[in-house]
Amino acid sequence: MTGEFSREATFISYPQEETDPDFLMRLAELKGTGSPVSLSSRVDAPPRSGLGASGALGVAAVACMRALAASSIVPAEIAEEAYQLEVKEMGNAAGRQDQYAAAFGGINLMTFGNGLESIGHQDLPRETILALESSFILVYLHPRTGASGRIMAEENDRVIRGDPQVLKALRLQKVLAVEMARALRSGDLALFGKMLDEAWETKKRQSSLVTNDVVDGVYSLARKAGALGGKLCGAGGGGFMILFAPDRAGPVSDTLRAVGLRPENCVFDFRGLQTW
Repeated sequence: MTGEFSREATFISYPQEETDPDFLMRLAELKGTGSPVSLSSRVDAPPRSGLGASGALGVAAVACMRALAASSIVPAEIAEEAYQLEVKEMGNAAGRQDQYAAAFGGINLMTFGNGLESIGHQDLPRETILALESSFILVYLHPRTGASGRIMAEENDRVIRGDPQVLKALRLQKVLAVEMARALRSGDLALFGKMLDEAWETKKRQSSLVTNDVVDGVYSLARKAGALGGKLCGAGGGGFMILFAPDRAGPVSDTLRAVGLRPENCVFDFRGLQTW
C-alpha cells in the first residue's frame, strides 16, 4: 500500500510496557535449572516494537541460567540456544539475527545457513561510527498488528510455493547486505543510504503485511525532508522505523515532531551480552 501522510493522522503514544511475562515463564519452563529461581526483566522497548526485544530477552535469560549453573558464557552458543528455545520450542517464526545481534553487539555482517556460518565484525573508523550515529533516527509509529511470526509465515509460504517475486527479493536483500557493508567500510554514506532505501522497497515485496498507509506516509514525509533511506525494524507491520539522514537529521526530526511523532537518537552498543 502507498499513501500520503496527513498532519491529521493520529498516532498511538509510546507505551511504557514490559515484554509479555508469559515469555519469561515459558523460557523458565523450557530451560529449568532444577532449583527455585526468581527471574525478572525490564525492557525499555514496547511490545511488538520490531526492535528484537524477545530475542535479546531470550539471550539474557539463557545467559543468566548458565551463570547460575556455573556454565560457560559463549555468545554464539547462547544465541543459538535462545533461538532454538524461541523458534523451535515456543513456535515463534523468526530468523536468528535478533539473538546473535544481541549476543555479539557491534556492527556485523552475518551469514546464516543451518545456524551461524560466519560473522564479519565491521571495524569501522571512529569518524564513520560517529557519522552513522548522528545520521540515524529512530521513531515509533504504532504497535505492530499481530505477531511477527504472522508476517514470516506468509513469506515462508510464498517461498515454499516458489513465488518468483519473493525469491528475487530475498536474493537481492542478500546482495544488498554485502554491498552495504562494503559502502560502510569505504565511508560512502550516500551509497549506504541509497541501498538502504532499495532494501526497504525490496522488503515490501516479500509480504503484503510488511507496510501500511501510515508507514508509507511517514517514510515519504521523511524522504521529502532529506532522509536518504530507512526501513521498519523487525518483520514489519508497525513498531519502530529507522531513518538515515546524513547532514539532515535535524530537519527530518523537526518534520517528524511537527506531525506528533517522537524521533530518538541512536547509539551503537559494542559490548553485546554481559552478565554479572
